[in-house]
Amino acid sequence: MSEGVTRLPTDGDAVTLSTGQTLEPPVSMDSSITAVVLPADRRAAAELLPDGLSPIRAGRATAAVWLLSATHRNVGGGALDDYHEFAVMVSATPGAPDGVPYVSPALRTETYVWSMPVTTEPARAFGEEIWGYPKVVADISIEEGPGRRRTTVTVDGDRLLTVAIRKPPTVSRSDTLTTYAVRDGQLLRVRADVTGKLGVWPYTTGLSYSLGEHPRAATLRDLDLGDRAFARFHSDARLRFRAGQPIDGG
Repeated sequence: MSEGVTRLPTDGDAVTLSTGQTLEPPVSMDSSITAVVLPADRRAAAELLPDGLSPIRAGRATAAVWLLSATHRNVGGGALDDYHEFAVMVSATPGAPDGVPYVSPALRTETYVWSMPVTTEPARAFGEEIWGYPKVVADISIEEGPGRRRTTVTVDGDRLLTVAIRKPPTVSRSDTLTTYAVRDGQLLRVRADVTGKLGVWPYTTGLSYSLGEHPRAATLRDLDLGDRAFARFHSDARLRFRAGQPIDGG
């Protein structure tokens, strides 16, 4: 963990990052997010998870993996410059594999963040030092078209992937998203309140992706991702990220 934050923050703590910015959880931001939830080999997905988490059962041998493209603005009231982000996340829940019930991946917004490239160093420090998100600085190109978003992620000069997603219709609503991360060896649950325009289109096509030459693309190939999605997701909303909460046994 970076020298910027030496203990686990709680809501209301003023946190100064190694890059010099100060924020206070809960941290709000205005975010445009487009994502797709794909079927994946459950055994391979389980290998990406830390101890204490198991992939949801989306079928006898099937898990669910998110490919998520985001632009974040007005982070912490302007404490950080705007930045792009891409996340590969595995739908997961605490507990042993045998205790995880079958659920609809289109309705489950509980995920472990396996990889999260971002476009600025302060954005990396922000996610890594407060919550333990596995962020790296990368080149992320986002092209917005009529009803669609195309994202290309390049890390250390090698393309990780390109994904194009058709945006579903949205309505005004509120929700809570739950992600998991590991900070200093401790498994954390992070909840984010979401308020704004949100839309989900279940069991759908309307997407395409290609994997690149980056070493992590090989891991994604091993997941045997499908080309028909459990869901497509889009939101233009205010996100409010709370401090991480330790999970017993993590």
